[in-house]
Amino acid sequence: MLDVFMETFGLNSIQVFLILFILLMCAVVVLFALIIEHMAKSAWTNAGEAMGLKLSGDSLKNYRLEGTHQGVALQIVARHESETVRTHNSSRTVRAYFVGVNVALSPAWQHFGRVHKKKPATLHEDNAPGIFSALSPNRFDDELSIHLEDKGVMRRIFADPEVREALLKTSTKAGDLKIFNGTLFIEHKKRVLDADLLKGYVDDAITLAKLLESRVASVQTNPGAAPAVASAPLDERVTYW
Repeated sequence: MLDVFMETFGLNSIQVFLILFILLMCAVVVLFALIIEHMAKSAWTNAGEAMGLKLSGDSLKNYRLEGTHQGVALQIVARHESETVRTHNSSRTVRAYFVGVNVALSPAWQHFGRVHKKKPATLHEDNAPGIFSALSPNRFDDELSIHLEDKGVMRRIFADPEVREALLKTSTKAGDLKIFNGTLFIEHKKRVLDADLLKGYVDDAITLAKLLESRVASVQTNPGAAPAVASAPLDERVTYW
């Protein structure tokens, strides 16, 4: 049958081998993509079932988990970015996958101001600290910007070293971090194919959210425990404005 094919199209053995090789490589690529998508769907499905969250979406470009876990309202969203980079004689497509965890905070955080990472990870930049800068107490790769409308309660909360270090530690591990309009948002530049990894991201976000909420409750319960206005701590990794 192969001989008939070669005679029909006038191909020699080398050309037939190249055609079969190309077809085999295409099949391998398709199979690999199907395996990755199956792993992703299993991971997100298993994580959703373990945490009691509802899954929507059909791929790593738009998976979404929503619901309540550990008494906290959550929304975990996957997104995808791509861009074709062209040079003089070639082009390539740059892709990146992100997963963001949104945690709803109490009303005290609705109009407190804003916290954000100055250099979030992007399609082209990971913002991962180097070996030496990661060990430096004065590293600037994970620098946070904090703007507080409330100069009393919130200033005292962010003057707490434990809160500040928890925010900076999370910022170092994550691609982006924001607290704005009553929501804590932590995003990782990662294609998540493992349910435990996804649950770990959620647990870290909930832990930070509960720390912030506990400090709000503590300050509101003991209004005389600290000065009405606390000065901003001297920390080169954090900018207050």
